[in-house]
Amino acid sequence: MEPQKIIIRAIVHMIGKPKEHLEQIIRDYVQELKKEDGVKVLKEDYADAEEKEEKHMFSIFVELEIEFRNVDKLMWFCFDYMPSSIEILSPDKFVYDANHFTSFLNELQGKMHKLDMLIKNFEADNKVLKKNGLTLLKNLIIVLLKEKTRDINEISKEAGVPAAQIEKFLQAMEQEGKIREKNGKYELMI
Repeated sequence: MEPQKIIIRAIVHMIGKPKEHLEQIIRDYVQELKKEDGVKVLKEDYADAEEKEEKHMFSIFVELEIEFRNVDKLMWFCFDYMPSSIEILSPDKFVYDANHFTSFLNELQGKMHKLDMLIKNFEADNKVLKKNGLTLLKNLIIVLLKEKTRDINEISKEAGVPAAQIEKFLQAMEQEGKIREKNGKYELMI
């Protein structure tokens, strides 16, 4: 049985900066895709990069129409190029061999387990970094208060952390009995 050719419409979305770099990256991305065996880019339509105000980043996308030699190539594209969305234009139905489908499901499960492990590792690393960051900030406050009593604005300025965030640490350290506040100034108790 001859493999079915598949035609899809895909949207590939990217965010980054600077604008010119992002525009070049998305074009390079499509050029790399065109070099892939069993993949034929039929159409490409680039949107203009738009600035996202809240993050001072740019957003851009390209809409592609792509022909794949077989379902395996389509699946490879989905995993490796991670389009934002795809729409299968043809065929209307697929005939898939049980062995191939089994292989696909096993590969999918393997990638999902790998992603799950990466997420768990990032969560563990993040927890350690957060704990160490909190300890460092508390130690910095202690070092600052060893020199002299200071108000929240002085601590904030020296620590390089906004006063609203420092206030939470100062309250926690007060409850722990490490520091105390007197007339708007904090002093060390240990």
